[in-house]
Amino acid sequence: MSCRRFAVLGAMFALLLGAASADDWTLGAMEFVYTQTVQRSSSERAAAATIPALVLEKVASGATHMPSASELLQRSLYNLQTERLSLFLQLAREVKVRDSLVLSERNPRELKKKIAEQEKKIRDIERQLDENLAETRRQRESRETAPSAVSARFASEPAAEKIVLYKDDATVLYAPGAALADAGPESAGFADAVVREHINGLLTGQIVSYGNYARVSVDVHTYPGGELAGSVTEVGTLGDCMEIAANIAAALLPKIMNAVPVRLFFEILPAVAAENAEIIIDGVLCGPGTKFADITAGEHTIEVACDDYFSKRITYNFKESSNFLVHVPLEKKRNGTFDITLEIPGAERLSGGSHYADGELLGYVSGSRRTDTVQINGRSIIGQFIAQDADGKTVDAFYYVPEDKQQQDAVLAARLQPRDTARDINTRRLWAYRGYTALMMALPLAFFTYGRYDSAITGYRAGAVDAATVNNWAYAENAAVGVSVLAGGFFLVELARYLYTAGSVLPQNATVVQPGIVPDEIKLDAGD
Repeated sequence: MSCRRFAVLGAMFALLLGAASADDWTLGAMEFVYTQTVQRSSSERAAAATIPALVLEKVASGATHMPSASELLQRSLYNLQTERLSLFLQLAREVKVRDSLVLSERNPRELKKKIAEQEKKIRDIERQLDENLAETRRQRESRETAPSAVSARFASEPAAEKIVLYKDDATVLYAPGAALADAGPESAGFADAVVREHINGLLTGQIVSYGNYARVSVDVHTYPGGELAGSVTEVGTLGDCMEIAANIAAALLPKIMNAVPVRLFFEILPAVAAENAEIIIDGVLCGPGTKFADITAGEHTIEVACDDYFSKRITYNFKESSNFLVHVPLEKKRNGTFDITLEIPGAERLSGGSHYADGELLGYVSGSRRTDTVQINGRSIIGQFIAQDADGKTVDAFYYVPEDKQQQDAVLAARLQPRDTARDINTRRLWAYRGYTALMMALPLAFFTYGRYDSAITGYRAGAVDAATVNNWAYAENAAVGVSVLAGGFFLVELARYLYTAGSVLPQNATVVQPGIVPDEIKLDAGD
């Protein structure tokens, strides 16, 4: 192996073991996007850029990042790929030089000598390519055969890297082209573009808003590779971006810092379920009979699944301790079905109606009534009806079936009023604002006329004002007070309508038309 090749592999080995000296870890963010296609005000558009800038400012304040085994592996694979591309370009150049010798060299002896020299260079490059490919295969295979669901403990801990901001400015956000943005942060083209900008971690976010309240979901991806390192969802008011950013930064910081590993011990009940249960951590399946697992400190999602039992899922921020006991009592599934009839007044004006229960499509609705069979699961069921109105707008309605109403052969009914809830809430909110504006405009006039009327009364008693003036101000005061009362009543009515509309998003509770059968053997097994 050449000295150059040995140096490259030595550097990569040091990188994987964390022996390399600490470098800066560049964190950037993209402008967040609204998932709803509605017209946005200037303040809402500004919030999409302000929130990520505030998060960057709070996260990068003296923090460090501990690279995970997966992240180090992605860096190593990226370096190997970069080296392969460079070697291939060298190979192409040397082959072209060899082929050109036939035309440029007249002396047969010199031609043979120069061709031999070029062949030696070509073989050396091909050997380096083969070694590169072999090293790539070895590293990929080592990742596939590593213990499931766990970031491996390093022989020596990797050096922490100082978190710095993209362009050293929290207000400068990364802006990829439209095509790359559509491809997504995990696509190969997007990842290459981010690496060229020397970004190691990138924040992307989505915003869903209703009125002044918004749900902000933020993902952090690491590069090279574009792997998802963590996600956070926060709810707040768009008028207080600072609070939203502070909550997001506090939840994201452990994911970005990637603290030292912790050990999870699992206690699954009942015992018969524990023998066959599958444990899935962050989407990675552990081996059968897993009793414990090592994970990096921070937030993780754990799912426990077993045949004939309901799966359990928990998301928790494992920190401030090196050991955790995860107690998982599984509930036995219930079998059977029940029927539910949807009553949808005015359904003839809708098209493309679909009936869902627990996220599964049960059937298509073409009239004002539809009966479908639903599988009993022993847990609360949320059903949904989705359709399009005459204007092509999506309307929907929800219903709710609690556990105690899920009985074998029962017949339930739900009367639904499909609507575009977001549009209706926004309309009622606007009318409530108009009522409030009318009241605020009427009150100053009422106070003014009342004050002038009171002054006129005082003046009349002092003999400075005549009775006609007093009467005029009395009429004006009565009129202004009447307008204020009407405006106040209008505001209260619109406020009540707004609150009623906002509360109407709650699902309708299904009613029992015909009770079902409850077999004695159907019980929820809460554990041994």
